[in-house]
Amino acid sequence: MPGIGRKSAQRIVLELSGKLGAPVGTGSAAAAGHGAGGADSRRDEVVAALVGLGWTQKVAEEAVDAVGEGGADTDAATGTPSEQVAATLRAALRLLGGRRG
Repeated sequence: MPGIGRKSAQRIVLELSGKLGAPVGTGSAAAAGHGAGGADSRRDEVVAALVGLGWTQKVAEEAVDAVGEGGADTDAATGTPSEQVAATLRAALRLLGGRRG
C-alpha cells in the first residue's frame, strides 16, 4: 500500500491485535507452531487482517502463502506467535503494495 511505512504497519498490527484475539494454545509446542492452532491459526489471523484492510480472501491467502511463515523477517520465525503474526502481516503488506483485491 502506498504510504504504509514501518510505523504505520506497526500501528495497524497493534490496532488489529486486540481484534484478532489471543493465540490459541499454550506452552512451547504451541509457541513453536506445532500445537493446536499453531501455524494455521497464525496464517488465518494474517489473512483475516488483510481481508479487513480491503483485500479479497484469495489475494490475502496468496500473499500470506508467498511470504511464508514468519514473513521476510528471519528472526520472527523464532519469536512469539504474535511476533510471527506481525512479521508475516508486515511482509504481506510489503508484497501487496498498492494492489487491491
